[in-house]
Amino acid sequence: MRSLDPRTREALLCGLVLLQLAYSWMYSQISVPNERTRAYLTVAVVDDATIRIDAPLQRFGRVYDLANYRGHYFTDKAPGASLLAVPVYAWARLWKPASAFSAVDVINLVRTYLMLPIGLFGFVLLRSLLRSLHISEPSIDVTSLSFSLGSSMLHYSTAFYSHAIEAVLALATLRCLSWAGLLSEGAHETPSAERRRWLGLLGAGVCAGLCGLVEYQAVVLAGLLGLPILLRAGPARLRNAAVFALGAAPFAVALLVYNARAFGGAFALSYQHLVGESLQELHGAGLVGATYPHWAAFVGLLIDQHRGLLLTAPLLGLGLLGLAWRPRLMPRALWISVCGCVVYFILIVSSSSVWYGGWSFGPRLLVPVMGLLAVAAAFVMDSWRAHPLVQGVFRAAAVLGVLYQQAVHATFAELPPEFARPLPDAILPLFRAGAPAPNLVCKLMPLGPGNWLPLAVLVACTVAILIGRGSTGRPWVRYGPLVAAFSVFVLLASAPASIDDIRQQRWLQQVRAWQDSEQRCHV
Repeated sequence: MRSLDPRTREALLCGLVLLQLAYSWMYSQISVPNERTRAYLTVAVVDDATIRIDAPLQRFGRVYDLANYRGHYFTDKAPGASLLAVPVYAWARLWKPASAFSAVDVINLVRTYLMLPIGLFGFVLLRSLLRSLHISEPSIDVTSLSFSLGSSMLHYSTAFYSHAIEAVLALATLRCLSWAGLLSEGAHETPSAERRRWLGLLGAGVCAGLCGLVEYQAVVLAGLLGLPILLRAGPARLRNAAVFALGAAPFAVALLVYNARAFGGAFALSYQHLVGESLQELHGAGLVGATYPHWAAFVGLLIDQHRGLLLTAPLLGLGLLGLAWRPRLMPRALWISVCGCVVYFILIVSSSSVWYGGWSFGPRLLVPVMGLLAVAAAFVMDSWRAHPLVQGVFRAAAVLGVLYQQAVHATFAELPPEFARPLPDAILPLFRAGAPAPNLVCKLMPLGPGNWLPLAVLVACTVAILIGRGSTGRPWVRYGPLVAAFSVFVLLASAPASIDDIRQQRWLQQVRAWQDSEQRCHV
């Protein structure tokens, strides 16, 4: 790909990422409350012109994630993601009546036509941001591929949750600030630069405001992303902040109006009106369930085989370490903003009783800041580009993340919490049983081991880029990272299972039952 035209190369990389994002998905028989409750609001807005989800509940069935106020039901999530899905569902409704859509149909529609483009846009956006910050192309390739395919972004770019949307909006906010010249030192003031600054600030405000509309906890994230504006010296600082706030204002007003219409007060949240007792126990204490950081949660978020950042997304874990180790690598305002966002999310997630994220893989609740961690990783990697050993560590981390994430995503992306060692507990048994997750190939042939072959080719191409792009020197320098990544992967796979044989057999039987009832592969 080195001799290709840059635009052609970018198009091929985007195609490689999109194919892997779209390749596998979850079983239709698995009802994910987080997705269903958002889809119910989307359906209610389009079909019933209301934010109450009473009608979708009667039509599709009850869902676990619910809020109730004055006898009416509402989603317990912030409305932003559901509202983003409204054009997708409204477009589909032009061709089919409402009765033709099941809840699964709506969710799959949104996964395909909203979440996949958002996931791909995150890849493109990260690359654009890193170029604007003068990161070298090899470092851009490694970190952007690792972000999109070697972290939990791989799955949440294909699922109707808010996490990937937040991550992409955070990157978009920084990209707008970079375009406005607020992330680099000593930008020259010219008439054209001033126009760009106003447009960039307005765009940054729009992205940050939308981020807060998508998830309640992201309101603080939106404010932290605007720190480079306040940290910029000069008399225009307050005017810059005002333009940023102007961009964010419509979304802030929309959230306040939604809260008032749904729950009787502009600052009343859905978490104050949860239906289930178990939900009330989870989210009723402290700040929407967050109390104070727990050491066990903090350690789990870092090194756990199932949830830990350093094992499930190693390159982003190196970015986290780099934030603390070498703060001067990044422009000061950018470093403060990224640190503030990452620390905020680590503290709030480790303070939650559900820090592990339920059925999932990797630190699901840290996905909103994974793009920021990729930015930090790119700066650290780029600063050591003349040191083959350090480059090898970063490339090995990227390969390991891709192998681990792809192995899980190709079999069962949302693993139950009890699988403490995902590879020996659940993933390798599924590979041995020839049980892939539903995928593109099973539209042409039954679910079976052969479905994995095209994906294996795509993953091999990704690994080749991670290993070879910009790598020079002796063979051990070029291929050592590949050997190291495979060695760690084999060690993780060779660990003794944390569950007994009976539970493992029950797991396989359940997955087989889901496979037998899977219909989406045959339409």
